[in-house]
Amino acid sequence: MWDAKKRTALQTSRESKELTFLDDDLFRHPLLVWTGQGKFKPLTDKERRRLARHLRYGGLLWIDAPTSQDPFAAQAMQEVEKALAEKFVPLKKEHVLFKSFFLLDKVYGRTLDHHGGGDTGVRAVTLSSRLAAILTTCDCLGAYERDAFGTWRFECHPDDRRQRERAFRFGVNVFMYATCLDYKADQVHIPFILKKRRRR
Repeated sequence: MWDAKKRTALQTSRESKELTFLDDDLFRHPLLVWTGQGKFKPLTDKERRRLARHLRYGGLLWIDAPTSQDPFAAQAMQEVEKALAEKFVPLKKEHVLFKSFFLLDKVYGRTLDHHGGGDTGVRAVTLSSRLAAILTTCDCLGAYERDAFGTWRFECHPDDRRQRERAFRFGVNVFMYATCLDYKADQVHIPFILKKRRRR
């Protein structure tokens, strides 16, 4: 959140806030991040209804799993699909999420847990052309984590420094999309984006 504030005009809190889907403050937060490892207790019907309400009224849920094989990823996906009666599908690199602030072609995290080819590594549920939930399985949060002394807690594999920077850029893009949606898809931005790409 500190990096998002440093790199953009977003006003963020440096302190994270833990919430449940039944928390009264749930609807004060446009972006929810759900992470974990291994199996968890299934959501209740009331929790699913609250989650669905949050996402249908404009919220974005980011599910970040350590790997695609971890049971948490599959179970969290199932809970969201059950709540929204919609399926996760692969997100194409042309989606505005990959250009909401930085120009990227896929997700980057502590690992590169992708399926190869043109896969961006992001699965998403879309409601009325708006992303309501995204799933990443490369431990993005692990790439951001520091210890009490400010030292990176985990190395990024295979390209530590460059990969970590791109992981931060993806995180900033998620923050920007959650607050600004698809303004970058507007035609007025296309010449600037193309010019920036040519410089790379």
